[in-house]
Amino acid sequence: VVPYGDTAGDHYMNHSFDLGETIFGTQVNSLRLGCDCLGEIHYFDFDQVDGHGNVRHFSKIVCMHEEDYGILWKHTDIGADHSEIRRSRRLVVSSFFTIGNYDYGLFWYLYLDGTIEFEAKLTGTLYLRAIHEGEETQYGALVAPGVNGMVHEHYFNIRLDMSIDGDDNTVVEVEAKRIPTGPENPYGNAHTPVETIISSEIDAARDIAPQNGRFWKIINRSRTNTLGWHAGYKLIPGPNIKPMHQPDSPFMRRAGFVNHDLWVTAYDPNQLHAPGQYVSQNEGGPGLPEWILENRPLVDTDVVLWHTIGVLHLPRPEDFPVMPVEYVGFTLKPVGFFERNPSLDLAPPICHT
Repeated sequence: VVPYGDTAGDHYMNHSFDLGETIFGTQVNSLRLGCDCLGEIHYFDFDQVDGHGNVRHFSKIVCMHEEDYGILWKHTDIGADHSEIRRSRRLVVSSFFTIGNYDYGLFWYLYLDGTIEFEAKLTGTLYLRAIHEGEETQYGALVAPGVNGMVHEHYFNIRLDMSIDGDDNTVVEVEAKRIPTGPENPYGNAHTPVETIISSEIDAARDIAPQNGRFWKIINRSRTNTLGWHAGYKLIPGPNIKPMHQPDSPFMRRAGFVNHDLWVTAYDPNQLHAPGQYVSQNEGGPGLPEWILENRPLVDTDVVLWHTIGVLHLPRPEDFPVMPVEYVGFTLKPVGFFERNPSLDLAPPICHT
């Protein structure tokens, strides 16, 4: 969803639900080798039935390929003058969509150490309005003579239906806690991880805390490795923003899911979209803020994580006429899922002097 911050005219109502109101899948791009994707490519096609029962065929809309991604791990034994190094490769699954003036790339990356990364790429053209010479651009920026690029935000909500070694999962919030200087911390350097189980939906609207290194683990408490760790993955948030709109604005009534960075709910096959089942022309109310009031238990059960990520876009001249890509995303990393680095058995690269 893309809310704008300009008060002129009817722009206060401009908050397009790009995925829910435009039938996102029909706006997909056909990808081209050498332009959208590089390397040895496998493409996926897509068939869709339209409102008249006719089949529409979309070709080459998902691209899958592998690419080098620099160093995966390295260590040099200085005494022996010897280095061990392994290079990283990642499997890339991507697609691109055009919604009006904006183009969105949705990328999933799968790494050799078990890491999974999601990245949204934002490009295309700004939403603009004409202004008179000398007119104030309080709610935007002058990007060309007589052209105002309006301030706005982009929010994505990603539904993560996790199954870590089965469906009986538990979400744990983890962050670092500083220990006050005293008998337990005489030198003032001590800090320790603190874990909080998210036990019910009423407590499951959470926010990032980068100052404490906060992340969330999804674990299976019935599955442990030989070290005693529960099998799990952790959700590591990327840079994020808080909504700029007032709570009583039309946007906030319709998109209450942007109020928090993470929501956790019990699995329900009828709860698939963060703002509710019917987005178009809905004045607000349903969706995640309403669902968590059911206060279903979340321990050792089938859970769904809803991660809200956002970008505040304050336009600049360099964004005109076509903007370079902005990036936003998050990472999933194994934690206790393996017993050691799972990429130790990779073949060493051939090095050149």
